[in-house]
Order: sequence, then structure tokens, then C-alpha cells
Amino acid sequence: TIYYLSGSTGFTTPTWETYLASPIDEAFYPAASWLLGHGYPYTTNLDQDTTGDGVSLLMAYALNLNPNLNLAGSLPAPVLDGATLSMSFHAASPGIIYSVETSIDLNTWVTEGVTMSGDDNPRTASVAMDLPQRFLRLVVQQ
Repeated sequence: TIYYLSGSTGFTTPTWETYLASPIDEAFYPAASWLLGHGYPYTTNLDQDTTGDGVSLLMAYALNLNPNLNLAGSLPAPVLDGATLSMSFHAASPGIIYSVETSIDLNTWVTEGVTMSGDDNPRTASVAMDLPQRFLRLVVQQ
């Protein structure tokens, strides 16, 4: 069977050039093009960490990173600028919900107090450094 992205031209269903042909519905598999472009089947489970670097395929997809590389040093890093702690990140992968949480103890995480830039890309999240310590983390979901 020949699989092709539903938006591709030149293919016909149910057959193409005498082969069975089936479109990949990117509404159902929004990461399909990204996965295929990096050598993975379009149905690959995004919860996997295929390189053992601590970065799941879901996070790599959300940040538009190459999942075949060691990504441990490629994740968004917080920046302390005066009285503000911020982090910028790619936020335009289809099918992904992005949120940033803050904590003062690494146990309790909340979104209250986190300011997100508009819908621009990259997006920036920031929080006031009104306490002796603050942490930020990026959360991505399908």
C-alpha cells in the first residue's frame, strides 16, 4: 500500500499506479508529516524517547526539533532578566496545546502569574521574580 499525505497532489484512491493507495489524514495524525520527514512511521507513538536523551517525540515535535539528535541541550532555557524570569519556545506545531507553569518548590506547579506573549512564534512566557526562587516548565499536550 502507498500512503500519502491527504493534501498531496498526484495520487488517487483506492489505487495509484496499480498499487493500493491510502491518504494519511493529517487532521487525525497532525504530526504525520514531521514524523515521516524524520524517518518514522506516521503512526509512531509520540510518548517514546527514541534516542534516550530524556526528550519525548512529543516534545521534539512540539518544539520542531530533529528527534534523531541528542536534544538534552536543545530545550528552552529560562532567562533571568532583572525582576523577570522568562522562556521562549517554538509554539506552532499543529495539534499541540502549549502551557507554561511556575513553581517555587518544584512540587506544586501552577499557571497563575505566568504571562504568555500573543500567538506569535516563538512565544515567550514570563513570571515576576517576586520570591527568592522561581521555576518555569513548558507543558505540551496533544
